[in-house]
Amino acid sequence: MATVTAAGTVLTAIWPEHDHTAPDLAAVLRANTDALAADAGDLLWQPDGHPVLFRAGNSLLDAGLHTAALTHWHHLATDAERLLGSERPDTLTARANLAVSYEQAARTTEAITLQERVLADRERLLGHEHPDTLNARANLAVSYRQAARTPEAITLQEQVLADSERLLGPEHPDTLTAAERLRAWRDTGKL
Repeated sequence: MATVTAAGTVLTAIWPEHDHTAPDLAAVLRANTDALAADAGDLLWQPDGHPVLFRAGNSLLDAGLHTAALTHWHHLATDAERLLGSERPDTLTARANLAVSYEQAARTTEAITLQERVLADRERLLGHEHPDTLNARANLAVSYRQAARTPEAITLQEQVLADSERLLGPEHPDTLTAAERLRAWRDTGKL
């Protein structure tokens, strides 16, 4: 177990912060993470999911490898639920990232179904003001917009903006992003 954990930790430590700065290295690190996970079985899930599993999945999303990202996050969400339970933070994160994978792969209906579940779970388990809950709400708003459910998207994005201003402040980057997104959606809706 110690060797598996150490290998995962080393992979995480050498992973570049932004994959686009070293795409070949990121591809090698993803391949090594896959090999480690295959050989380690469930050992990378003790006591929680090892960060390298999540880093590899985010790398796939960042690289635009939609099919591989879907497969990775589906596997992680399934493993997390089986090994940790449905209400643990790592399980919620894996499901949230699976939903983002669906969204990026233009499988909006599946993304919305899963995002609604993730948002409900995060609100129930973490509260309405937790940063992860706020992020889940913002992701769902984006999916609603992609599904041409613009009134629902705008209503939800208004809540995201109000919460961001109150919790993070009006100049926080997340607040500014929320405001710009809402402005763009409202402007588009006027056409």
